[in-house]
Amino acid sequence: MNKHIVVVVSLVLAGSCHAFENILPLSQGLTLAHVEVNGKPHTILVTDDRGNEISGYDISAALTLYSDPLATFRHLGFDEINDILNDIPKERLTTYPYEKLLSPAGTGTHHIALGLNYAEHAAEVNEQDKPFLFLKLTSPDRNTALGVAPDELLDYEAEVCARPVTDIVQRDAQVTSVHFAFFLCGDFTDRASLIRNIDTQNMRSGKGFSQAKSKPGYFPTGPFMVIPRRPKWFVKQVEIALWHNDQRKQYAWASEMIWDLPEIVKRVNSAQQTHLPTHVAGQPDWFPNNRFTPDITLLTGTPSGVLMQPPGILFKIKHGTWYFLSGQFIYSEASVTEYVIEQYIDKATRAKQFLQPGDNVTIRASYLGEINVAITKANSKSGL
Repeated sequence: MNKHIVVVVSLVLAGSCHAFENILPLSQGLTLAHVEVNGKPHTILVTDDRGNEISGYDISAALTLYSDPLATFRHLGFDEINDILNDIPKERLTTYPYEKLLSPAGTGTHHIALGLNYAEHAAEVNEQDKPFLFLKLTSPDRNTALGVAPDELLDYEAEVCARPVTDIVQRDAQVTSVHFAFFLCGDFTDRASLIRNIDTQNMRSGKGFSQAKSKPGYFPTGPFMVIPRRPKWFVKQVEIALWHNDQRKQYAWASEMIWDLPEIVKRVNSAQQTHLPTHVAGQPDWFPNNRFTPDITLLTGTPSGVLMQPPGILFKIKHGTWYFLSGQFIYSEASVTEYVIEQYIDKATRAKQFLQPGDNVTIRASYLGEINVAITKANSKSGL
């Protein structure tokens, strides 16, 4: 009897509070956080993460080298940072609360994201597992609250994000040699905006995605970045999961991505060179000034388990038929597709199918820390 109880409890705990790996060993790479002290950027070498605070050594203070983590890494590299750690007195180990940490994504507002890069997510939205690109044009942040307006259908997505450590040169075919810094991120979406603007005949065009995913607050990030010595090996070690109100909704290994990072870089370079449409007014380029810089984050896609479930065939038939029987096609300016979409939005709003004020979203990943977002009622003036 006791044995059965233990098994049941273990299964419950595994679904609600899985223990992810903490900090990547120094022999495998560096975990770096970014703080500001007296108006200057400081790089912290992280040695421990407790979910709401970290411990680490202030590399910038030790060397009077005041720069963000990527600049610090480019200046010193793996081995010199390890050597510096050996020279820093152990009593200089300092604790930093999560709220003091700046975003590992930097301050850029031009980012490149992937849709349908996990097969199970493609299946749940009734699409084939063929990834596509779109732009996410918003600032990353470390905010812990996100407002939802009554006319939004707010959805979550957990993702592993990556920034190149140095510029990626388009002509460089050896993209496997590009070094990346990895961090945890969320990709929030207003599904009402998305389904109103998406190309229903060709989702992979990416049309409508930037508009629906680029609102302020829609790009929360984790507390620090990891620069592994072997990026390809590191991705295979990363588990990622998301909890909605303490129920695990998303889970995957990052190695399940259909396009890995080298392939993503190739696709982005190809999109730039062939002038693939971005479907963003005034922004025809996939990266500004023809340069793929560390200011640009790659959002590598999300696992299955999102709130969005496309309307089924019976729903479409029912409301499509009513569109004609009720005479909507005579006096309404909406097409039958637009009418069905609005019926879906109305139903989802009334059913409170998407994120609501009072909800909580927690995202975790191996070696990449944790994000906690409280969903609040939107400010009527700002929408957030």
